[in-house]
Amino acid sequence: MTLAQPSAAPTEFVKTWRDGPIARISLNRPEKHNAKNLEMIQQLHDAMMAADEDPDVRIIVLSGEGPSFSSGHDVSDIDFVPEVAAMYATPERRLETERKMYFDKCLAIRNTRKVTIAQVHGYCLAAGMMGAAMCDLIVASEDAKFGMPVLSRFCAVGEMLFEPWDMGARRAKEFLFTGDVVDARRAEQLGFVNRVVPRDQLDAETKKLALKIAAQPPVSLELTKASINRTLDIMGQREAFEYHFMAHVFSHFTQEAEVERARRKEAGSTKDARRMTPKAV
Repeated sequence: MTLAQPSAAPTEFVKTWRDGPIARISLNRPEKHNAKNLEMIQQLHDAMMAADEDPDVRIIVLSGEGPSFSSGHDVSDIDFVPEVAAMYATPERRLETERKMYFDKCLAIRNTRKVTIAQVHGYCLAAGMMGAAMCDLIVASEDAKFGMPVLSRFCAVGEMLFEPWDMGARRAKEFLFTGDVVDARRAEQLGFVNRVVPRDQLDAETKKLALKIAAQPPVSLELTKASINRTLDIMGQREAFEYHFMAHVFSHFTQEAEVERARRKEAGSTKDARRMTPKAV
């Protein structure tokens, strides 16, 4: 499957197009700050796998339409759509749903043969940050804000514990324990972001980096990426991800999580930028 030129029907939550050797994939729910529902997650996976299999693609760039990269999961579906809520109703069903839709699909992005770059602007929170973390490199605009306020907002833990690997254990603890949302420069200091650029230069600077990498010998590039990922796996990253994912599923069935879920439903809350975007620090 070869990626087409820019196109997005109203029911499509992901836009795909080719820019020379670059496969461009963009989250496309701008009115929801690209909050991820199950349809978007599946479409993103399909687009990523198609780009990875396309022999003419050398680099994959993931971005977002509208004001933000992604504000995370759209928990309003889980709270208020009965058929979706049923998929999360018991530990067994939640484990099956989240392994298939979140855990396995995150690892699929991490393990693409092609180099991936997350092009981040605006808010990059919770599952949005998790998706960016699965990419090999992150280029952020100066207005980008990063946070994992899952513990403080939902009395739960995120699906993928990438923070100790990207930031170091002590900084990861502070980041997760406080639920702080940090700006792009702080994210760069923490080691999560590779480069920070002015907002009006984000696309051009990301493309410049992508083309520089695309000019490298493709087989050697693929082998280098695979070797780095294998090194992380030998160090225990894959097993650590698995352990944390099981902790994530369990955390949704604690008493405190049940109380918070009931509070959200009573308040009629939905997951949008106003609820998930505290002031950056």
